[in-house]
Amino acid sequence: MEKKKNKVTQIVFLSLIGLNVVVFLFIFGFSPKKTHEGPEYNKYIIEKLHFDKSQIKKYQSLINQHRNKLESLKYQMHFSKIQIYAELEKNEIDSLRINKLINKFNSLQLKEEKINLSHFIDIKTLCKPNQLSDYKIISKEFPFFFHRGPIPKERE
Repeated sequence: MEKKKNKVTQIVFLSLIGLNVVVFLFIFGFSPKKTHEGPEYNKYIIEKLHFDKSQIKKYQSLINQHRNKLESLKYQMHFSKIQIYAELEKNEIDSLRINKLINKFNSLQLKEEKINLSHFIDIKTLCKPNQLSDYKIISKEFPFFFHRGPIPKERE
């Protein structure tokens, strides 16, 4: 009986430490390196598509709209992920609740992807007919603009 009580105490203690780490990281804004917010991609698109001053101004507006749409969504995704992993602290794992939380997170990821795709469609609408061939070329690179971390290598 004492051994079981000791094990439960250890699990609770480790769970509290884990929760504290998550809260600390959340409070101090730890997040993976943002690969898509740097001016390098914005500059790259402007240069590759040969945008004129009018197009650049419209493009900057699109960037601001895109960031505004993603800001709240990113917070929701972060909070959703915390909720999923907080389930590990419980003595009994509720698979149904975890599945609901994962489905919620997946729906947020779907929204994020739709927002990103819409952003690139909006960029295409800025292009003049003579810029569409360049757009087609760089559109193959768009999936990597929002990628977090190193790109996994293909397995043989």
